[in-house]
Amino acid sequence: MARTEDCRPILDHCRPLRSPGLRNIEGAMRLIMGVGRATKGVIEYLKRVGLEYLVYDDDREKAGDHYTDSLEGIEEIIISPGFPDSHPMVQKACLRGIPIIDEIEFTHKEIMGLVIAVTGTNGKSTTAAIVANILKRRFQVFLGGNIAPGNPFSQALLDPPYDCYVLEVSSFQLERIRDFHPRVSILLNIFPDHLDRHRTFEQYIKAKFNIFKNQDQTDHAILNHDDETIRSRVDEIISKKHFFSSIHGDAYVDRGMIVINGMEVIPVDELPLKGEYNIKNVLAAGLASSVMAIPVEMIREGIKSFTGLKFRMETILKKGGIKFINNSMCTNPKAAIESLKAVDHPYVVIMGGKEKDFLRDDYPEYVAKSSDYAVVIGANRFRIEEVFRNLGFDRFVLAGEMDEAVRKANTIAGPGWTIILNPGYASQDMFKDFIDRGMRFNDAVATI
Repeated sequence: MARTEDCRPILDHCRPLRSPGLRNIEGAMRLIMGVGRATKGVIEYLKRVGLEYLVYDDDREKAGDHYTDSLEGIEEIIISPGFPDSHPMVQKACLRGIPIIDEIEFTHKEIMGLVIAVTGTNGKSTTAAIVANILKRRFQVFLGGNIAPGNPFSQALLDPPYDCYVLEVSSFQLERIRDFHPRVSILLNIFPDHLDRHRTFEQYIKAKFNIFKNQDQTDHAILNHDDETIRSRVDEIISKKHFFSSIHGDAYVDRGMIVINGMEVIPVDELPLKGEYNIKNVLAAGLASSVMAIPVEMIREGIKSFTGLKFRMETILKKGGIKFINNSMCTNPKAAIESLKAVDHPYVVIMGGKEKDFLRDDYPEYVAKSSDYAVVIGANRFRIEEVFRNLGFDRFVLAGEMDEAVRKANTIAGPGWTIILNPGYASQDMFKDFIDRGMRFNDAVATI
């Protein structure tokens, strides 16, 4: 792709042609469905601009004085991504033909500036954060969306304007897309996940591909050529396609060097984040920055200075010769396996949690084949125990709580070992979310 000297013209070209002010349905009575991190910014914004709204939440106390469970007079619903289509209020709204939009859709209509959106089963938070770390060398950048810890997109409604908005977007958010239009969309990978919500893998894929739904031929799609599911559907995308891959494409690795659009950027052994999956994240982030005409020097600086995100392969302590790694964000088997591949032996893995109807779960088998020891917690610990016993793997123990798991892991490990929280499953069986799980791990490690 031809490069330009500066990406200001690209930003100007991509800037939505609309004047400031409310551009959603003016004068409409809105219902905020679900009070959470994603919708709180919308509520505050509606207050600031003096527009009426009502609130529904399954927990009536959260909704406060604006609570309603009636749809009478409601002309638009702004929904929290946690509400599935099967929820009775959602079904009632659909029957009445009331428009339902996600918080990212509402916010996108209100802001000015370029939107870069990142999705995928694994790696989207890290990739979004690397993109933001590169772009902030030249622009005022908002980093948010589904990324946690972090700010939802709606926080941007309350802030001064930014040049660029870099968003992590989930399948829950994308499944309801109508007009959301990122000028640069990144799709990292697709593996079966969240099938308890989407019901089928095909529906999950469709949700992910909605990130390209409103793009046109002036926009950019950053795609993983090594992912068979993505590669088989690229003809569905009409925007300009740019591929990253381990060995070829517009961004790839050549003799230990990250190469993007023909330019050598940084040696792999100088990357601050380890693991094959993080190489892919860097390739995607660098390629997205390159199509925005960011100079290679800034791309290099942004990659090299990025130190990672909390609860994602985060080394939290080294004590008594033992390294403790917090990877609480790891909530599916594929990510769990890739994470363990980046850990030096010997190690103890703390695994287990709430399952999400995966089509295939090879994680217990991988642990039995490749790990030195496992401590199993969570709602599925007895199923994992059964798999281990059927495989003849006996280097494991069960634990009922995080404190117990960390104590048992510490008893097993010795100098030169690593203890890694690498769940591979969701957290809501024992914890509020993966952040709560990660904090509980940190607290348990601190008491050792």
